[in-house]
Amino acid sequence: MKAFKLIQFAVLCSLLPAISLAHEILHLQAEISYRPSHPDVIAIQVLDEDKQWADESVFVASSSPGIQNYKLIQVTATKNGKTSAVEVSEAIILKESALDRASDIYLVLAKPPDKDSKYEVSWKLGTFKIVPPKGKIITNPDGPLEVEGDIAKHLQFAHQFPKNELSIKQGSDFGAWTFHYYYSNSGIRVNDNGEPDPDKNITIQEYNLHLGITSDGTFQSAQKGNYFDKFEAEIGGYLANTIYRRQPVLGNWGVVELGLSGKLQADQNFDKIDQTIGVNSWLYLHNELFDSIAFSPWFYDGKRGTKGYRQFCLPPIIKFGYDYVTNLKEGDPTSTETGHHRLDASFYWSLPVARNIEIKGIPLVDQITQVDFIADLASIYDIDESKLYPEVNLSLDFVLSKSEKVPTISLSWANGKTAPTFEHFDAFLAGFKMKL
Repeated sequence: MKAFKLIQFAVLCSLLPAISLAHEILHLQAEISYRPSHPDVIAIQVLDEDKQWADESVFVASSSPGIQNYKLIQVTATKNGKTSAVEVSEAIILKESALDRASDIYLVLAKPPDKDSKYEVSWKLGTFKIVPPKGKIITNPDGPLEVEGDIAKHLQFAHQFPKNELSIKQGSDFGAWTFHYYYSNSGIRVNDNGEPDPDKNITIQEYNLHLGITSDGTFQSAQKGNYFDKFEAEIGGYLANTIYRRQPVLGNWGVVELGLSGKLQADQNFDKIDQTIGVNSWLYLHNELFDSIAFSPWFYDGKRGTKGYRQFCLPPIIKFGYDYVTNLKEGDPTSTETGHHRLDASFYWSLPVARNIEIKGIPLVDQITQVDFIADLASIYDIDESKLYPEVNLSLDFVLSKSEKVPTISLSWANGKTAPTFEHFDAFLAGFKMKL
């Protein structure tokens, strides 16, 4: 009997390392890029048992042939039962400080993913040198890995443009409506000179064409013209380039666009019409500074710390430009005098305030799922007249559903002067927004 108990004890002792090791298991996961404003990237990451990012560096850069030759990595897409190869144009590894190791590998795709397809990543044996930390094991070092993540949300972030929306709001003296619509179409090419050099084999978003229509106005008001009073149509063509964090541009990921655009600007009655043509630069940048600012006012998230939790943060959209202005029609001789040369700048940022809200028992309030703070700032400097025309629109949006078809309740403060009339406006408004 004692012998049997000794055997049981010995078996238990032999299992202790395995039991302790079971709590030190890591695995690899492939996920569509979670980095907003970044091109189309699949990230291969190290996760722990709770599907949280593991703070571990397991990839050895110098000993991983796949880093130098991305053709050793295969990405496939399956749609309607048919599987096809997906072109990878670059593999990027971000080294941890001065070490030769990293916890993530990024596969840059040659074109945007299809939201209706299922993706999978596989690689040949020896493509990656994976060395887990002492006392830990990787359960799936050889793949293949099914690509996870919300592709539709990725496309919204990585290929973002000012949101298409209609808002109707009411203030103490008058109501107002705003309509924004943008159409964007981009092209992507791959530089491939046949050399296994990641700095020479890169994907470039070559151009971006867009058409924008903006209309702001008042209704049911004796003060028409003292608030938004504008109709604007814009068409532009831009050369676009992608930057990576490894490049010393403020540590940014993102897209920089440089190009030409032309606009027609008119008041609501088309009494005053201006035509502009100019050069513009659009910046969609993402870095740790923007992250920290965005997450600072984020005071609530019902899913924070839960299994599979992911944080999304939209970077600001920054625009600079110069316009030459031609007056096509001037119906009111007393209107604000303007020159031919203008500098303009704008800043748009959607900041999260609360996410995944769970409030029960309070009518209407219990329908709110998230809260966003929108900073929409713009300014025009008239060089000939030496005048500055600022425009501020700050909104607090209460989202009532995960579906974009459901209107969002919006509270806002608007102040400033906008082209082409440059009449001053100042108002607090409440109403709703609808995505188009």
